[in-house]
Amino acid sequence: MHKSQIFGAALLAFLLGTAMASAVAVSGNWILFLIGVSFACMIVAGYFALSREEKLSKQKVFLIGLIFLCFSGGAYRFSVANAGQSVLNQFIGLEAGGKTIEFTFRGYVDGEITKDNSRFSFQFRIKEIVTPKLIIPVNDRILVQGELSQPAKFGDPLEIVAPLLAPTNSGEFDYVMYLKKQGIRAVAKSPKIKSLDKDLNLGAFEKARLSIFRPIFNIKNRFEKSVGTSIASPNSAYINGILLGSRQNIPDSLRKDFNRTGTSHVLAISGYNITLVAATLLGLLLWRWRRQKAILIAIAGIAVFTVMTGASASVVRAAVMGSVVLIASGIGRLSDARNAVLFTAAVMIAFNPFLLVFDVGFQLSFAAVLGLIYVYPSLQNKFGRRDETGGIREIALMTLSAQIAVLPLLVGYFKTISLFSLPANILILPFMPAVMLLGFISGVAGMILPIAGKVLGLAAWAVSEYQLSVVRLFSHLPWSSVDVSISWPIIVAVYFFGAFTLWRLRTSSNAKV
Repeated sequence: MHKSQIFGAALLAFLLGTAMASAVAVSGNWILFLIGVSFACMIVAGYFALSREEKLSKQKVFLIGLIFLCFSGGAYRFSVANAGQSVLNQFIGLEAGGKTIEFTFRGYVDGEITKDNSRFSFQFRIKEIVTPKLIIPVNDRILVQGELSQPAKFGDPLEIVAPLLAPTNSGEFDYVMYLKKQGIRAVAKSPKIKSLDKDLNLGAFEKARLSIFRPIFNIKNRFEKSVGTSIASPNSAYINGILLGSRQNIPDSLRKDFNRTGTSHVLAISGYNITLVAATLLGLLLWRWRRQKAILIAIAGIAVFTVMTGASASVVRAAVMGSVVLIASGIGRLSDARNAVLFTAAVMIAFNPFLLVFDVGFQLSFAAVLGLIYVYPSLQNKFGRRDETGGIREIALMTLSAQIAVLPLLVGYFKTISLFSLPANILILPFMPAVMLLGFISGVAGMILPIAGKVLGLAAWAVSEYQLSVVRLFSHLPWSSVDVSISWPIIVAVYFFGAFTLWRLRTSSNAKV
């Protein structure tokens, strides 16, 4: 095997180990056993190397050991993160006289505040727990839920009085893991909140982080309001959803229409959506500059977009995925990106192992990008690489590639299969770069000059209205969607079968050459 293939196999083994530990409880003894097998294989491989015999066997044994080691490393990383303990654990659910005990926490708002009428929720970074006898320094996040009596924003220092509760699951949705993915293991409901006058004891890095992200969140809030005033509703809510990921203002009826037509992935900020915008920008830049310079400018455009839309974790991950594919496509072959994408995913998972199984946006981004890398070339070989349709066929093939890759995930999460998913996506997705770019421009223009934002917003409204009309049309057709219930093991088996099929097709095509 080539070194790049060995590297790719090791990365894939790490991801599979993380996925296995996420789905099945793995004891520390099993992980130690796998690590022992890994080192045993490597020792045997070393023996072959010293004897200078059986070169092929040496490589196979070493590869088996490396794969076992990376697999067990992924499982170990998730197990450590999942079993993580903190000082807060000692305060969760404490009772006295049959009542839950309230505690005083000091810290600051560590995320966006989401509102629903008078109710609100936000992530709160606790720096101090105040008790009658002493002040305990901590550095943990909790989720605060209740009624907002006074305005607050990211970075504001607050004092909160409330009991700490452990989050619980409701139905099939794993709410506990959803919060763990964000580093949250406790919830404070209906707290007493007041502004904090004293300075918190923050380190230099934390102060720098707050000073950077405060203006970023301010810009994002201004941008979201600008889009809302520049473009009529519900189109403005739709554009804010695909640009910022803020979907709370999208009407429920419209969300159902997206679900029924298999286009709900459009509402998630994914690497695929950002890749489409970046590819369009790259195509325009190539009229003026050479490819290398155009790629750098397009990536810089992604960076600006990321900052302007708030630089949330999901947007940053999607931007990284999109940039990786953009670089690979600029070099000339999307297949060159496979190790880069696997490496990028492995790094993200190493920092936050809950993403792989418990983050829908990450899964859609990862699957769609892999669809562009693996499925798209196979479709090109099937239908021929020469495109005489002015790029329409290429867009259709890219759309179909991404759809094939994300379809099992969409079925698993939304429990429906849309009979008109393919035509709806082919009619909608080619216009994603235009609506995102026009929506972004109108939002920025509206921040500078409101009348300019409204004028430019007409174009964004027209493109988005076309997309929403297509969604509404297909959603109201008879049998537009069929309810299905497929277990996750079957979905995983479908992906393994698809990977095997693509491998066989690639092997047979190489044999013919």
